[in-house]
Amino acid sequence: MEVPKRKPKTQKKTQQQMGEQLGLLELRAELEPFLKDNPLARLGFDMVERGEQIGDERSGGEILAGLQSGEEGFDAYGVRKDFRGIMLPSSRYTESRNADVRSWLNTETFPRRYPYTLQVLQKQGIESLLPPGEGSTVYYDTGEDDAPRGADLSTLLEELAHLGMRKLQTDRGEFTDLTKDDEEYLMDLMQGRAEVKSGVYSAGINKDKYLMQASKLEGVDQAALKELGMRGVPVQVKPKTSEKLMGLFGG
Repeated sequence: MEVPKRKPKTQKKTQQQMGEQLGLLELRAELEPFLKDNPLARLGFDMVERGEQIGDERSGGEILAGLQSGEEGFDAYGVRKDFRGIMLPSSRYTESRNADVRSWLNTETFPRRYPYTLQVLQKQGIESLLPPGEGSTVYYDTGEDDAPRGADLSTLLEELAHLGMRKLQTDRGEFTDLTKDDEEYLMDLMQGRAEVKSGVYSAGINKDKYLMQASKLEGVDQAALKELGMRGVPVQVKPKTSEKLMGLFGG
């Protein structure tokens, strides 16, 4: 399978495309300290940023942020959702490879499941959703008055990791024995790791789960790192202790 490559700089871009690209660059800069410890989320972000092969075309995805509170927030309209974030895969990844899920919601089926949610998003300026034939969409809530600080970032990282898992399952045939609950447990461990390593908010006892069962992430991490390497994505490698000492003493 051809690995997506960056489009030539000579290709003309509309103002909207340039704005979206700038937004992703700014978001990537904000996420970078946390993506370095989460290869699966980094893979998901790369799928959105640089695009993915869908049929004969290659197209990027979208990351959307909605307002929970405030004058135009979901609370103001009395709309109650059963999610803070959601991954809506492209048509390439809509068919599920999980053991107990037939298919995932995408931007075509989402409006039928959550019509009022879509109406509020439109009032917030999200006029339309990216068709699944053009890429994947990741959504997360922001601006929730009662949410702990950093909860929105934690949600976004989780949904990006879900998207990364879709690629490993569909394109590489890995982790297809996972149930939905199994995958969610891995996401809990990743949240716990983010809290331990970077201080990112983590719900419940995820930190303790990670400290006791960190080894459960090794297989997923290695598979995601391998995929990132195939896509040509540089991954920050932490120096070994001996290398740190050599650097301190000029060796």
